[in-house]
Amino acid sequence: METETDNKLPFLDILVQGENNTLTSSVYRKPTHTDQYIHFSSCHPIQVKRGVIATLTCRAQNISSRPELLEIELDHLRHAFTTYNGYPPSFVNQTIRSTLHPTTKSPRQYQLPSPSASRTLDQLATTSADS
Repeated sequence: METETDNKLPFLDILVQGENNTLTSSVYRKPTHTDQYIHFSSCHPIQVKRGVIATLTCRAQNISSRPELLEIELDHLRHAFTTYNGYPPSFVNQTIRSTLHPTTKSPRQYQLPSPSASRTLDQLATTSADS
């Protein structure tokens, strides 16, 4: 069981900190964490390598309660992937950027036509068949 130290309590992968009657949260790693992920020279598809960075970026975004805590975590990820895992800095930065600010639009959801539009289509079909 984890215990509170200096107003900080680690819980799973979250570090909860209490200051001045407010709680903040950030990513927590155990002291034995080594920052070893899939090395860039491994035979994994590029989508898998990109997915690891994107997943950790989303995790940081979801856990960090303040923008400065998110930026600290993103700097840590940049350093870990470039220094220990052989990723090109441009690849890491582009993946983080596209994860935080996606440019692709989600597919449009199918919308049923309004009842008046359905009647109009039925009327068109009837008049076309009569002609």
